[in-house]
Amino acid sequence: MNSGKILNSVYELVFGVVILSVALYFIQKILEGFKITARAMALHHLGNGTIQTDGTEQRVFSYSRTEPFKLEGYIDLSNMKTGDEIIIRQYVKIKPDGELKKYWEEKYNGIQANPICYITPKPSIYGILITVQQTAGSYITFDWEFYMAG
Repeated sequence: MNSGKILNSVYELVFGVVILSVALYFIQKILEGFKITARAMALHHLGNGTIQTDGTEQRVFSYSRTEPFKLEGYIDLSNMKTGDEIIIRQYVKIKPDGELKKYWEEKYNGIQANPICYITPKPSIYGILITVQQTAGSYITFDWEFYMAG
């Protein structure tokens, strides 16, 4: 074998190793991205309970932390009867020294054909508050459950 063919074979081998190393590096970075995404998407159960209404606006659930999160959950309206009326409100705090401000409310009346109220995911860092207020009817209880992603 002449030295030209040997040198060419060495270049091909080195080039192949470099290409393989670069490919493995990018595969590793992609897999790390999946781990980060999976961690951020992980769902954590924050709690559940029952609240007895009394006519005032009452805290169902509140949450805050120092890193971004998304809060979501359910309120069970199965105990509502004809003549009952409730308002569910959602508040958010958008700066560390700020106050919670209302950004949504919904009124529910009477028997609910679909009794589970889904609180859609809301992003926050500084805090989210969910309240309920019964404005008509006999005071009743509501079960609730909340989760956090992030």
